[in-house]
Amino acid sequence: LVASTRQGLGMTIHEVAARARLNVRAVQKMVWKVCRVCGVRITRGQANTEALLERICVYLNLNQQRAAVCHAAVKLVAIA
Repeated sequence: LVASTRQGLGMTIHEVAARARLNVRAVQKMVWKVCRVCGVRITRGQANTEALLERICVYLNLNQQRAAVCHAAVKLVAIA
């Protein structure tokens, strides 16, 4: 999760837990402990947001106007 965040892949903690076949709560605790002990801060940047929105569009089979939808969603995320 930390590595994907740093690389801008937009992975969510739920996806990491599903791929590792672990409970989401267990992954949350492990990530929190690693961040606390190592002093790592997980920050979500523009690249993470765009990658996550792109994967959502692919999942929803949104083929028409995908760029416009992602652009509008990025603005909404920035406001929120």
